Parts: sequence; structure tokens; C-alpha cells
Amino acid sequence: MRFASLHLRAYGLFSGTVLDLESGGAGLQIIFGVNEAGKSSALRGVRDFLFGIPARTTDNFVHDNTALRVGAVIVGDDGTRHALMRRKGNKAVLFEFDEKNGGERSDHPACHGIKPAQRQAGWSRSPPRFS
Repeated sequence: MRFASLHLRAYGLFSGTVLDLESGGAGLQIIFGVNEAGKSSALRGVRDFLFGIPARTTDNFVHDNTALRVGAVIVGDDGTRHALMRRKGNKAVLFEFDEKNGGERSDHPACHGIKPAQRQAGWSRSPPRFS
């Protein structure tokens, strides 16, 4: 599985931002920028997309909790594309969206059953906590 794009629809300082992770080809993607550009917010967006937006998030300073959305287009090893969006909440928080027009579709059963201890471990070279 790999990320084709990260959709920061309403998350942190981002509104409707899409990071294209395909155009450079397969391999390592490096995101860089000046201080306060949103690099750490984008990284938290990846974490929150994968494991859920925390109840006490600090990424709601521009958008209300009910509006928070972070998504991604992921590509499976077989080339199948999945456009998934996550909202802040407790139920039906992961759903499909239309990759072309951004329209939201039904709940998706992906990413369920991940234990809390696994949420912070093993997917980043950064420490398990982000500030």
C-alpha cells in the first residue's frame, strides 16, 4: 500500500489542500518548507487519517471539530485505488469520497480494529508523540 495523495480538506491550517504524492514517481517522498508552513500538521494529518482524529485535537484552530476532514488516496499492491476520508467523531468516521469531485460517499470498513498501542508506533521515524 502507498499514498497517492493526502487530502487536507479541513485540518489544521489547511483548507482544501491536496498533496500529490504520485507525480514524482514511486519511492521516497520528502516534504520540506519554511517554519510554520504546515509540515508537522501534514504529518499529524497522515496519523489522524490512519488512526482517527483525537478527541482533544489541537488541529481545530481554523475549522470547527464537526468540519475536520483529512483523507487520502491509497493504492494497493494490486494497483486498486481507494479514496478514503476521515472526519472527527465516534461512529462512521471513515468513508469513501469521489477522487475527481470530492463528493462524500458511504462508510468504509477499512482501518478498523487497530489497537491503541499500534496507533503511535512503527510508521514514522519521528518520536511517537507529536506536538
